[in-house]
Amino acid sequence: MNREIKFRVWNDDLKLMADWEDVRTMPICEVFGVGHLVPELWTGLKGRDGKDVYEGDIVADEYEDKWVVEYDEGGANFEMIKTRGLDGGREMLIHMDFDEIWDEGIEVVGNIHESPTPD
Repeated sequence: MNREIKFRVWNDDLKLMADWEDVRTMPICEVFGVGHLVPELWTGLKGRDGKDVYEGDIVADEYEDKWVVEYDEGGANFEMIKTRGLDGGREMLIHMDFDEIWDEGIEVVGNIHESPTPD
C-alpha cells in the first residue's frame, strides 16, 4: 500500500491553521507533543471543489446539510457526524460513513475551529 499521509495543525493559542506545506517542515515532536497544537489527519479524499478533506472539517452534502468529519478509532475510518435537534430540546447524533454520500460529492465549507457550529 502506498498512500500519502498529510496533516494540518490548529494552533489553539494563536487561533491559526497551519497547512501541510507548513506542517511537513516542523519537527514531529512539535506537531504531536504540544498541548495547544491539534493535528488533524487528511482523509485521503477531496471535496467536489478540489479541496482536501481533513478531520475536523465541516462539509456540506448535495442537500446543503452540514456534517463534521471525525476519525472513528474503533472502526479505523473517517465518518461524518451531524447533531440534529429533536422535539423537547434533545439532540440526536447521526453518523454517516463517507461512502454513503460520497457519490454525490461533498464540499468543504469550514472547520470546527474557525466555524465551530455547523447549521
